Amino acid sequence: MGLITEVKERLCALVHRAREDRELEEELRFHLEMEVEANLRRGMSAAEARRRAVLRLGGVTQVAEATRAARGLRWLDQLGQDLRYALRTLRKAPAFTATAVLTLALGIGANSAIFSIVDGVLIRPLPYEDPDRVVRLVPLRVQHGETDGTFSYLDLQDLRARTDIFEGVAMYDPTEVVLHGEDGAVRVEGAFVNADYFRVLGVRPALGRFFLPEEDEPGSARSAVISHALWQSRFGGDPGVIGRPLSPGSSYTIVGIAPADFEDPGLNRGSRNVPQVWASTPAYWTRDQWAERGMRFLTAAARLREGVTLESAQAAASTLMRRLAAEYPDSHAGWDIRLVRLKDRIVGPVRPALLALSVAVGLVLLIACANLANLLLARAAGRRRELAVRAALGGSRGRIARQLLTESVVLALLGGVLGVFLAWLARDVIVALGAGQLPRLAGVDVDARVVAFTAGLSVLTGVLFGIAPSLRAARLDLNDALKAEGHGTASRRRVRFRAALVAVEVALTVVLLAGAGLLVRSLASLYAVNPGLEADGVLTFRLSPPYNGYETDDRVHAFYDRLLERLAALPGVESAGATNILPFSGGYWRFPFLPEGMPMPERREDVPGAEIRTATPELFATLRTPVLRGRGIEERDRAGATPVVVINQALADAYFPGEDPIGRRLQFQDDTRLIVGIVADVRQFELAQPAGPVMYFPFAQSPSWLTSNAYVVLRAAGDPMALAADARAVVRDLDPRIPVSELRAMDDVIGATVAAPRFRTTVLSLFAALAFTLAAIGIYGVVAHGVAERTREIGIRMALGARAGEVLGMVVRQGLRPVLVGTALGLPGALAAGRLLRSMLFGIGPTDPVTFLGVPLLVGLVAVLASSLPARRAARMDPVSALRVE
Repeated sequence: MGLITEVKERLCALVHRAREDRELEEELRFHLEMEVEANLRRGMSAAEARRRAVLRLGGVTQVAEATRAARGLRWLDQLGQDLRYALRTLRKAPAFTATAVLTLALGIGANSAIFSIVDGVLIRPLPYEDPDRVVRLVPLRVQHGETDGTFSYLDLQDLRARTDIFEGVAMYDPTEVVLHGEDGAVRVEGAFVNADYFRVLGVRPALGRFFLPEEDEPGSARSAVISHALWQSRFGGDPGVIGRPLSPGSSYTIVGIAPADFEDPGLNRGSRNVPQVWASTPAYWTRDQWAERGMRFLTAAARLREGVTLESAQAAASTLMRRLAAEYPDSHAGWDIRLVRLKDRIVGPVRPALLALSVAVGLVLLIACANLANLLLARAAGRRRELAVRAALGGSRGRIARQLLTESVVLALLGGVLGVFLAWLARDVIVALGAGQLPRLAGVDVDARVVAFTAGLSVLTGVLFGIAPSLRAARLDLNDALKAEGHGTASRRRVRFRAALVAVEVALTVVLLAGAGLLVRSLASLYAVNPGLEADGVLTFRLSPPYNGYETDDRVHAFYDRLLERLAALPGVESAGATNILPFSGGYWRFPFLPEGMPMPERREDVPGAEIRTATPELFATLRTPVLRGRGIEERDRAGATPVVVINQALADAYFPGEDPIGRRLQFQDDTRLIVGIVADVRQFELAQPAGPVMYFPFAQSPSWLTSNAYVVLRAAGDPMALAADARAVVRDLDPRIPVSELRAMDDVIGATVAAPRFRTTVLSLFAALAFTLAAIGIYGVVAHGVAERTREIGIRMALGARAGEVLGMVVRQGLRPVLVGTALGLPGALAAGRLLRSMLFGIGPTDPVTFLGVPLLVGLVAVLASSLPARRAARMDPVSALRVE
């Protein structure tokens, strides 16, 4: 009783003090207004009247402001009391606190991890000067809708010289560079660029300089800029590399080092390989490439002039392309241009997937909030008597609601702290999964921006899951609460509200499960595609013999003949072959041709074309690509013999429909070849992309410029990677100047092409599994708490003769009702999610019946299991013990 008396006295003192403060402030304001009015009657201005009044009253306004400051301090004091009380309360319930914090940490941590990816990839501006002024120039072939082509050198020169919209036009031509040293030859990614390249991006060298305008002229010195990483790894960070050759015997001189944080924009279409060497242009380009309008081989970006909008630049560039089409109809008819912000071009392909993942983790957090709200409602039911006593002692409804809301926010902040740590761990996992598929991953980090996002999200989450329990507790009926001495009763309204929260959890879970199920089914369909070859047991690597020593076709062919002979003789090797472009490697080489008897089209773009591949006699056997008709490449198909070609089924269907192409001829620019066989279609780029027309030339009947850089394939009797060391040794023994690169199992080569769908499927499935687990826990918690609240009722039912099976069925049915409602509410959302994911699906539709039948069955099964555990405890309850406890 003494404690209650003390609490009442403190409450009365606080109320009295607050009333005194208000009265003092009102009295001071009244005197000030009276003095100002008197001064105005004396003819003073408003400002002078107020100044005199303040001086006369001796700082009345300062006193009033001090009073308001004191009130603010008391508010802070109350907040401190709320925080201390919340911490004490949570410390007294460690099991509840640990469960709540862990649940929140999972939801908040997942959101923070995805935000770190979204922030680094989508939100942060490109690390260039005025990045919004940098645009990607994209050729557009109007008739065919192609938007991933290339420009000729003269086209880009015209865009720079015949318009006034660009400050500079960056030209880019991907290549590969072989560096020689004491540790052997190493191949690195490279690019030929012009002097405008680094100027357009607005970056400055870390050391030395970038290219000069005069280095764009034919006959100028051969210069190279290397990446900061290559400078550190190969040259040891030696500043003396400036002015030295790129490698022993190289004709390129290093003139500059790129900054460590430089992000190459990746103008190499169809590839995410990052250049390590940038070389000046004229050293590589031939006279034809300089002067031929139809020689399209460059990708490009440009910097808009100050004040030029993207729309006006687009109009000017399109006008120029129409002029070029009129001036050069043979090569430019039907071509246009599209200007795209460089950032949109880089991150545009991955934006839908990242936004989908952001929505998914948002749903996971909402499910966690619903779970915590239910948990707080259950806990508030156990604290009804405590809250009633506080209200009886004078605690206002707002004060009680604020206290409970403070506890929720404290829980959320604790979950946010743990969530930041989980986000840091999850970020590394997500980055590893997205490596090679997501651009700009170097800028992804759990930094101050992510911590600030997590803090804000934690507070919002605390309010979101805490406001409903706080308001319901604040509206507590004192008489009922003080009379209820643990009789296990629960109001119908509270039970319905908690069931509604479970229904919301289930609805959101159904949406996530359906989305994940669609992606899983799509990925399974992708893996089921027949690539046209057997990848198991195949080792692949790439070779690039130097020009010195391999100047002629005979020398190149002789080297590969010796190499394949020695590789085939290695223990564990069943066969060995070579080709200029490996399937699924991303390479392409398209040749025009005319089927025998077909007249030459009037326009160049109407001439048929097909991918060209070279093949040694054992290539089809090594890849186990079946020969459907005729024969494959044989040893007799060498230089001097009849030129032959093997075509795939897609080419035969496209140009010889209903005919037998064996014995027919294909006419090329320099020769005519006899068709001797048809092989099965091999998908060349992605499993989701059907094979197009492909021609296979005998390796020994192909020029060295087509065969010098080649892929070697070995079929092993066991693990193909076990042959890697022996294969390197054979190449080194034949010529140590030749680097071995891209040494991989064929399974990994194909696997890399499905990395993007595998990434989004894996991450979304993890989030769906997390949501599913939280929903199952929520169902179990609601049913278990309902059983605990209805202990007396269940005891009475069983005392009156209710059988255990009837009690079991009653509890399970009540647990399943919100699940059925939630499933019904979630299915429309799942259908909407399927439509949004349509572009990411392969082989199935957005309303895949297997997915939309399986998800409700899975949710229902888990709901039955989650409800059965507390239901079985209720069915085994002893009615006498239950009534005695009550």
